[in-house]
Amino acid sequence: MKAYYNNKRNVHFHAILLFILVFVTGCSSTKYIADYQSIVKNVEIDSIDKAFEEEALNYIQKDIRPTSTIGINVIIYNMFNTKDGRYKTSNIKPLGTPPPILDSALVEISRGQIERFLMSKGYFMAKVKSEIKVKKKRADVFFKASPGPVFHVNKIKYEIADELVNKFYMESRAAETFLKEGMRYDDDSLAHERDRIYTVMKEKGYFDFARPYVKYEVDSNLNSSKANVTLIIDNPQDKPKHEQFYIGETNVIIAPNADGFPDTLNMNDKVFRGLRYTDLSKKFRRNPIVRYNFLHQGEIYNIYNENLTYDRMYELNVFKNVKIDYNRPKDSVNKVFPVIQLIPQKIMSNRVEGEVPFNAGTVGFTLSNTYTNNNMFRGAERFEFQVKGGLQSRIGQGNSIFKDIYQRDFSISANLTVPRLMLPFITARPGRRGGMPHTIFSTSYVYAQQKSFFERHVFLSSLTYEFVESKSKYHSVTPLNFEYRFGGLLFDAEDPNNKGELLKNFYNLLLLDRRDITLGIKYTYSLNADKLLTNESFIYFRGSMDLAGNMLQLATSLTGNKANLKDSVYATIFGLPFNQYMRPEIDLRWYKNLGERNSLLPV
Repeated sequence: MKAYYNNKRNVHFHAILLFILVFVTGCSSTKYIADYQSIVKNVEIDSIDKAFEEEALNYIQKDIRPTSTIGINVIIYNMFNTKDGRYKTSNIKPLGTPPPILDSALVEISRGQIERFLMSKGYFMAKVKSEIKVKKKRADVFFKASPGPVFHVNKIKYEIADELVNKFYMESRAAETFLKEGMRYDDDSLAHERDRIYTVMKEKGYFDFARPYVKYEVDSNLNSSKANVTLIIDNPQDKPKHEQFYIGETNVIIAPNADGFPDTLNMNDKVFRGLRYTDLSKKFRRNPIVRYNFLHQGEIYNIYNENLTYDRMYELNVFKNVKIDYNRPKDSVNKVFPVIQLIPQKIMSNRVEGEVPFNAGTVGFTLSNTYTNNNMFRGAERFEFQVKGGLQSRIGQGNSIFKDIYQRDFSISANLTVPRLMLPFITARPGRRGGMPHTIFSTSYVYAQQKSFFERHVFLSSLTYEFVESKSKYHSVTPLNFEYRFGGLLFDAEDPNNKGELLKNFYNLLLLDRRDITLGIKYTYSLNADKLLTNESFIYFRGSMDLAGNMLQLATSLTGNKANLKDSVYATIFGLPFNQYMRPEIDLRWYKNLGERNSLLPV
């Protein structure tokens, strides 16, 4: 095979490249600055552990960070913010990004911040020097680090004045801590431990506990590059200990509409089981809403229950804003009174969609209308009703597309999703772990017709329970999955002219002409589906088991209705044959993060 050189394409490429180079050169920032100024073209940090190199670059002042190689944002800035060969000092338009002009003060600030960053990572003796090289108004900035030895935590001491706080901290420390003897000293680890202590105390009833109560003293005046750390938890000022708080009466208030609350509120007079429920919108029943309030009167205050209430109220998908405040009357002792304010969102919507598919000499259109009500029975039940229809026609025969319609499809479906597990004789916990549980009722009818070939009717109904065991573990149980299919052929199967078509598609035609039912159950479990859009390393698993016909087979056997598949005698229920099968499915994947700068490419 002979290869040809496309000279015309090559000339165009070089012309475009030359134009870009001329444009960029013509818009060079150096011609707009004063003679004593320079543009920062390069910044480097030397002699830093690679684990901290990228983070250290973030401590360089933004105004002296060099732009990208092309610097299109700087070019745009130069086009709109220069006048008479100089940068404007007033009426600056917020377009593009100004060039990084060298500023020795910012270089010194950056040097000090990099030095302090290294100290925060355990290099207490770190020193950083800066050097600036300028040539033709272009500056290179170099930071040279002398980290010195890295310090490790030698001993940890505790000064916790409140005995009960000390007890809670020590109990939690045994399970998880960010501060351990022998570890490399790191300010971030100390900060994480402070946040962990804050969360633990908030979960133990300490409503007023704040992060500044937790302090550290670090003694690095030791030999062998070691430091002693003292963790201090102070008591509140002028108090002998921290106070634990309990939940008082809870108020749940729903705004009249999506606009929010009026200036004056008429609260409900009735209080039931420590909760006052006031629905100013008159659209929500009490129990389905307060079921997901986990701030109960008499219980100790726990920030976990507060966050759980936030999460579940939002997951009801009927409120656009959820706010939890606390009242603290002067006459109450160690009690807080939650006020949960809920602003509803739009309840109903209707969506119309159309599609025009083209495929191998055919054209068609599909039109659907979907109505959604997120509060069908005033309990945050989501109801969805869809009607969908479509036609498919042949083209290219010289006829109108409506004169050669060979396929028609129509479907109607309804789904009702209830935000709880509706289990008979069983009281399920209202979604404390993982996520919101759901009970889903689904039914649909599907009709399909292919001209002069077949028509098919399918009725489907199911009951499904969905619940989340934890953030990464999902369960779906369908104890009832009913399917009824019937239809027929639209041509004469006895006609000898159709014998070839019958032999070619015998099995498929047999199914199309059959009337049967399916009654089964299904279970699905998935692991780590929530991580599929992340860059983490993990194992994804999804497994399901679909069983059908076993209970019907048992029932028909007991009644003496026996099947003989060899003679095409099928077991029936109500005079209809039923399907019996077991279908397992497994999806197992291993995801490995190769890092931001690494990837696998097909060969």
